[in-house]
Amino acid sequence: MTRRSEIKVKSQLRAPRTRTLFVLLAGFCLALSGKTAAESALDQQKFIRVQAAYIFNLARFVQWPALGSSTFQICLLGELQQKLTTQLQQGTKDKTIQSLPVQILAIDPALLSQAEAEQQLQQCRVLYLTADPAETGWALLAQLRQPQILRIAAPQVTSQHFSQVNLVFEQGRILLYLNSDSLQQSGLQVNPALLSIARQRTKS
Repeated sequence: MTRRSEIKVKSQLRAPRTRTLFVLLAGFCLALSGKTAAESALDQQKFIRVQAAYIFNLARFVQWPALGSSTFQICLLGELQQKLTTQLQQGTKDKTIQSLPVQILAIDPALLSQAEAEQQLQQCRVLYLTADPAETGWALLAQLRQPQILRIAAPQVTSQHFSQVNLVFEQGRILLYLNSDSLQQSGLQVNPALLSIARQRTKS
């Protein structure tokens, strides 16, 4: 086998694993209705874990430009989600993106002014929107329009004005939607496996 053929085979072997990861995430069932209190609590924990898995893996499958920082910052912007923040911190401990250690930062509009938020968001590569910025009064944040920042909207956020990726809760599952126009404008390149799994939604 030639060197070129060997590389091609290895590439083909890796691709299904990546696709499988997103299939498993996209197909994760979270049937929340008709449950006992204990079962509902368990489902809520699964819901948190699935969100955390999506956030981290979406960040991993983006082709990032050279980053001039010592950490890769994933920021949660909006209403504080302490359990999700903790899950992300625990799940990304000792992990890297772009060869940088991952840092999780939660930014709550109720605790900071917009100027303070702008300062904290300067190094963020991923913004996970846990609330609609328009409803929190933070629609003018520069990071909501800057290129090369991946913005993901949580399932409870119905607005698509600020995100390139939306997690949408449909029929007991979290599905992945891409705002293709916004993603193209961001200048970020995503792994083809992600494109094959996500549903496309043109940003109006």
